[in-house]
Amino acid sequence: MDVPPLTDVHRPELEISLWSHAMPSLLRTLCLTSLLLAGCAHRGARIPDTSPTPLSSAELAFIDGLPPDAPFDMVLDDTPQGELSLRAPSLALTVDSPGLDRLEDRMRATLLREEGVGLAAPQVGVQRRVILVQRQDRDGDPVELYVNPRVSWFSEQVELGWEGCLSVPAGFGQVERPTGISVQYDQSDGQRIEEAVEGWTARIFQHEIDHLDGVLFLDRTVTDPLLPKDEYLAMRERERLEAEQQQTTDTGAE
Repeated sequence: MDVPPLTDVHRPELEISLWSHAMPSLLRTLCLTSLLLAGCAHRGARIPDTSPTPLSSAELAFIDGLPPDAPFDMVLDDTPQGELSLRAPSLALTVDSPGLDRLEDRMRATLLREEGVGLAAPQVGVQRRVILVQRQDRDGDPVELYVNPRVSWFSEQVELGWEGCLSVPAGFGQVERPTGISVQYDQSDGQRIEEAVEGWTARIFQHEIDHLDGVLFLDRTVTDPLLPKDEYLAMRERERLEAEQQQTTDTGAE
């Protein structure tokens, strides 16, 4: 995901963006076949609750195609194949699945390269309910892995904020989202955990979990057309300078 709230120009951007189009088409087709046959790839679909399954042999072959520290190529929505992949709801994954550790390693390498704060497995060609989220609500802003996450509660209070997406190179838009949520996810010991999350981290969770259901921020934005990336970055820079000038003025007045 790709953008800080307008009220806090010092937060890192939510960059949830660039695909080199080097994804092997055969492996991607194999990974998507079961979803397409089930008719789950339509726009914005939510996959029915299903029992978690391990990564398939085709998925493992795709994940192990490069070393664990090698980033994936990002899936973009500006190609028919990329759009199809991003619109396909993802399958639940067993927490003890062989290959999950290697999927996590390569997703982390991808997020690091892209300088983002959130990433979903479908964005790198793996149609599984796995996400990475930078916990900006915790000391050190750690990036943590979540398996089979689901939002079980939304606050009534909502807030408008800018978002972008590593899979949507067209630009940035404003999205209204609840400011607080409850998130359920599976731990490595098989226990289902639920925790409350607020603020910008709640927005990251919602953005990434949307990806698991084939939903993009484009479906929720109130900005039409999107603000191109260069214009957005210029806007953020103006806000940063204005904030610094205001701080200098306030300090001089004391």
